[in-house]
Amino acid sequence: PVTIIVTNENMLVTRERTELVVLDDETPGTLDPTLQIPEMLGLTAFTIQPDGKILFYGTGRNIVRLNPDGTIDPSFVTNGLPTAGINAPVIYQAIVQPDGKILVAGTFATTSSSFFGRNNLARLKADGTLDLSFDPRLRSPSSIPFAVPLAKIILADNGDVLVWLEGSRPGNERDGVISAIGIIRLDEYGNLVGTYGTSTKYRGNAEWILAPGGELITYGSLSGPAQLRKYKADRSVETNFVASITQGFIYDMELIGNALWIGGNFQTVNNAVSPNLA
Repeated sequence: PVTIIVTNENMLVTRERTELVVLDDETPGTLDPTLQIPEMLGLTAFTIQPDGKILFYGTGRNIVRLNPDGTIDPSFVTNGLPTAGINAPVIYQAIVQPDGKILVAGTFATTSSSFFGRNNLARLKADGTLDLSFDPRLRSPSSIPFAVPLAKIILADNGDVLVWLEGSRPGNERDGVISAIGIIRLDEYGNLVGTYGTSTKYRGNAEWILAPGGELITYGSLSGPAQLRKYKADRSVETNFVASITQGFIYDMELIGNALWIGGNFQTVNNAVSPNLA
């Protein structure tokens, strides 16, 4: 599969087997000897904060924050996310807001399966403690699949949070929303702003991206072949957007100018041969 990383207007394409190394900006192309990252067992994902600190997360509820030099930040509470039930949580995303608070999403429960609350999505304060002012009112299914996150999120420029729910288990839903709806929009406190009424939940692989103008492009499906779909800023479907791939899947999307770049392991795009990148 192909992954796309955008820096300014340049694009870096990576293949399936890739190692993370930190290069020295003073001597281009060499390893930075000042950064010594400790071993992070089970914490396989990371997010770099605007101040240079690094959040590591993954299996379990713990989030570890490192200083820019790689030392552990002792001021950050590593176990601020509460958990309930016997299932081990998995954090797939951590997004740092402009105010320093941290949205975390994935597969975890903070209530029993019959209650709505901070399930699969929660927000931490800048020090790692739970932010009680944010409650997305999500319910988690009693049987939790660990292969994929039960919730994917995007942080909009105005502070709203877009949530896409996984649908392989019944019960993964938002309070007050029809269970078939897959994509919802919440405000900064978790209150419901609206739904993408024709959206479905995803199963397995799904990708999406929010354009600066508010348009949303999604790739996924609950059943049958995954589809590319575009929503207008008012959350209605853009019927003039027609795109399809065959013989594979999309694993990454990036917007460069007005162009949508997709990467994955597909073979054709809109019936034209374009293996893995278009």
